[in-house]
Amino acid sequence: MNFSFMKLLFVLFFIALSQCCLASTYYFSSRFGDDSRSSEQAKNSLTPWKTLDKLNSFAASIRPGDFVLFNKGDVWTGATLTTMCNGITFGNYGSGELPVIDGGTGVAINIARDFSLNQTVDGIAFKMTGTKGMVVQLGNIWNDTDIGMSNCRIKNCVFYGGVQLLGSYNFFENNIVDGSTNDGNGNGIWEHHKFCHHNTYTGNTISNFTVRGIWTMINTHDCIFENNIIHDCQVAGIDLDGAYHVDYGHTIRNNKIYNCPEYSIALENAFDSNINGNYMYSGGHSYIYAINYEQCEVMDGHGATNGIGAMLNTTISGNIMIGGGIDFTSVAIGIYKVGGINVYNNSIYDFKSRFFNLDYASASEVPMIRLVNNVFSTIESPSWYAMISFSTNENVLAEDDYNCFYNNGLSDIYSDYSTGNQKSLAQYKAATGKGLHSISVNPLFVSTNDLHLQKTSLCIDAGKNVGLTFSGKAPDMGAYENLCDPINKPMIIQASN
Repeated sequence: MNFSFMKLLFVLFFIALSQCCLASTYYFSSRFGDDSRSSEQAKNSLTPWKTLDKLNSFAASIRPGDFVLFNKGDVWTGATLTTMCNGITFGNYGSGELPVIDGGTGVAINIARDFSLNQTVDGIAFKMTGTKGMVVQLGNIWNDTDIGMSNCRIKNCVFYGGVQLLGSYNFFENNIVDGSTNDGNGNGIWEHHKFCHHNTYTGNTISNFTVRGIWTMINTHDCIFENNIIHDCQVAGIDLDGAYHVDYGHTIRNNKIYNCPEYSIALENAFDSNINGNYMYSGGHSYIYAINYEQCEVMDGHGATNGIGAMLNTTISGNIMIGGGIDFTSVAIGIYKVGGINVYNNSIYDFKSRFFNLDYASASEVPMIRLVNNVFSTIESPSWYAMISFSTNENVLAEDDYNCFYNNGLSDIYSDYSTGNQKSLAQYKAATGKGLHSISVNPLFVSTNDLHLQKTSLCIDAGKNVGLTFSGKAPDMGAYENLCDPINKPMIIQASN
């Protein structure tokens, strides 16, 4: 290391240290504050300022690295918290309930276009009581040309209503988003357009919205949705919604999703994504549903000019699904006119109707679908649909093998739902030459709520190596690998609220 480089490192360290030392903390309390105090007094938690108007009037003096802290237990009504400088932190101090900013008829927080970099919001509650609408605006989602906020961290907050987020490389973590008192536009978290990318949503609890828990739509890409709890959202828990455009590169993993009457996870023109290790129960029409529309587009090399039968290049693996289904039209995993999906090592137990369904007008609309290493056990109400159903009796799956089927001794494994013709596993093997390593036995789950395999299960070491972690001489069938961590570590084992 030469002297010039060492000198440069020293200068950079000195600048960073100087900025840290110069950072100020300003305190606010709606109960104990006084706006007539000086800025030096407001740096003491015992002599805080009172109103957000005072904060806004002082905005020109706020510097990167500064902290603006709100007293716990206090409420600011009819006010909007607005960023006034890049690189600042909004947080709390004291003890008690989180401080509340109530926007009244307006949004409670607005990360403004001019100051949208490196912001942190930590431990504040936001609501809107004067009207119904999206409670916070994190970047201007309504402007298709606005790049929004970047490298911001929103954490440990409570949002009493929907959140709009526009931007990239942001973290939204450990927050509560609750629509029970303000449903807004029916969506818990909503990101929109191509400038939403590389965002991470982790550890959040999202509930009680009339449409979706998380809605990412039209050209969003490369976001991660992980370790969230999503429940009581009436259309979808998480919706990757390219609509008639395209989304791509998203990851949905290790989420707990329940009480969503339509879909737990919806994939609409959503390309090059991974759906891994999610735990879903008390579902509705479908747990995972993939659909492509004829109208589509290509963006950054992802997508297709015609969505029907286009290759999604998506993997659905290591997911747990327990219970669910509304009626005989329900499907645990449904694929509609979509190609290029790997369905690997999922465990589904006690669904109302079909476990896996391909819906198509011709086989060319569902190319390259692979069904490998899954465990399907116990249809709640056996019918002519059977466990695995196709639009016709065509031999359409690119690969179908190393799966375990069990339905209390019944042979309704495969069906053509246009005619209701059913095949046992043996009949399917003879007719198609597929499923040669599949088995029809009781998988021996540990319990009805824990889909780990018992040590005597014939599913252990009975799968195919598809590139996922395994122990022993071969992978196990299903989502849990015996004697090692789950393949994709589903977050919750017990189906409890």
